[in-house]
Amino acid sequence: MVFYVAGAKIKETNEEFMKHVMIILMTMILGFVHGQTLDDYLKMAADSNAMLKASFYQYYAALEKVNQPGLPDPELGFGYFINPVETRLGPQQAKFSVMQMFPWFGTISAQRSMMADRARVKFEEFNAHKSELFLELKQNYYQLEKLKSDQELLKEHLEILDLYKALANTKVESGSGSVVDVLRIDMESADIDNVLIGISEKQDALKVKFNQLLNRDPVEVVVLPDSMLAVDIRFSVSELTDSILSGNDQLHKLEAMIEASGAQVEVAKKMGGPSFGLGINYFLINERTDANPPDNGKDALMPMLSVKLPVYRRKYKGMVREAEFNSLAFQEMHTDQVNMLLAKIEMLLAEYRDAERRINLYQEQIDRAMNAREILVEAYSVSGKDFEEILRIQRLLLKYEQNIVTAVRDKNIAVAKLEALY
Repeated sequence: MVFYVAGAKIKETNEEFMKHVMIILMTMILGFVHGQTLDDYLKMAADSNAMLKASFYQYYAALEKVNQPGLPDPELGFGYFINPVETRLGPQQAKFSVMQMFPWFGTISAQRSMMADRARVKFEEFNAHKSELFLELKQNYYQLEKLKSDQELLKEHLEILDLYKALANTKVESGSGSVVDVLRIDMESADIDNVLIGISEKQDALKVKFNQLLNRDPVEVVVLPDSMLAVDIRFSVSELTDSILSGNDQLHKLEAMIEASGAQVEVAKKMGGPSFGLGINYFLINERTDANPPDNGKDALMPMLSVKLPVYRRKYKGMVREAEFNSLAFQEMHTDQVNMLLAKIEMLLAEYRDAERRINLYQEQIDRAMNAREILVEAYSVSGKDFEEILRIQRLLLKYEQNIVTAVRDKNIAVAKLEALY
């Protein structure tokens, strides 16, 4: 008996020890999980997103083109005389030749400059894709936050309905209430349960999309903060506008395209200039057998100079005009992009201010609704009447709370859209 008690005590101690170890491990794991923030997810997306990595590799591929322009490959030639051509020094048996063409001065450097500008276009495209990715990730994140907050509000609403149901049952038992009040609560609770199922399904779909943007397993857990916080704009309107106009990726891309078109104009002009060729011919000559002149059978060496004349100018003029028109087109697109950005800034600022007004309005409405609910519940506790009015106010209170959540989400998305512009 003593051993049994001692053994039981030892067993209980071991179980408590293992329980403490599991608590510590779970605390460490949860601490790591909760340490993940939106910024952490953005960094993860920047490192892992497949489309963003593809865009970056395209930029690297464009960089490889910068050093590709150079001298054309030299031309080697060989000829064999089936019927040797007789010369004073002997019959020509074969001919070797080599020729190197040189483009007009500055052509190669102009081509490399053009390729560098085109590589910059690819880099700005990469930055634009990154901004689009971050915006999509933030929008999904804020929507998941909203669904989580809606879920918690509905569960709190169900708990309050359970309290009302207990109060209604008490009034029924005392003879001063109606069973209809209890049935109303059951009906409303069933409706909320159905809404909660719909929210859960939306959460699952959004989590799959969120994890896809991170290029990870679709069932990975997405960690969200305990409470949904509103994000504020960090700059004044003038500072925000200046930051966007000086840092917008699309504007930078168009500026790089304008510069690339200017370099293309220079390349087209250089290609319209003459190109030169330097080479040498080597003639293999056999000795004469019928005579023995001086230098009999001596091989011949002939340097060559060639000039390629771009006589047909229409092609080169067309290339120059094409590049100039492209440059003009990109300049107009740049102007249009600036105008569009200014209009978009005003629209997003209006959405931001509207969300702020709604947050303040609904907070005031919540305070009024809570006061009204308190008065109605006290009255019902005494008289057993106007229970439907209590439920109406409770539904209104839930609506205002959900409207605040929606307004916070809209405000955060407006800020995210503004951040995506610079």
